[in-house]
Amino acid sequence: MTILIGNLIALIGASLMVGIGFIKSKKKILGAQCVQFGVQSLSNLVLGGYSGFISNVIGLLRNLVCLRREFTWPWKLAFMFIQAFLSIYTNHVGWLGYLPLLATCTFTLVMDTKNDVLLKSVITIGLIFWLIYDLAFHNYVAAVFDVLATLSNLVGIVRILRDGRKA
Repeated sequence: MTILIGNLIALIGASLMVGIGFIKSKKKILGAQCVQFGVQSLSNLVLGGYSGFISNVIGLLRNLVCLRREFTWPWKLAFMFIQAFLSIYTNHVGWLGYLPLLATCTFTLVMDTKNDVLLKSVITIGLIFWLIYDLAFHNYVAAVFDVLATLSNLVGIVRILRDGRKA
């Protein structure tokens, strides 16, 4: 029953994730991700994916800061340190527990880029890490949507390149 509930919650977050892949503006991506991260953190918590829960909550807080302030290196380092500390502290599944940490920290490093193609490329790589993690925690809905979001981000990259913006 827990797996079913976690997957139903994941369906909402995953639907948002795929839609975000079609958004071309970084500011809109970050805002929409806040809602997505909130829903997905709940799904991870229900399914016992504590490092995924931490990554999503830290990602939500990070995006809120980035939307309101200049996201400087001290902010980046602070968020990556907090996430690394909490992920290491709560990790109970070995290397799998570090995949959300890698995905989120990689995104944190480049999220202030003006290059939308780079941003979407890093998101796509992170989605592959999440795919592996979601499969391990029986978050099948999220795993399917990880694949769909990867495809929508690739479409977004093509659209950006076609429009000739910040490539």
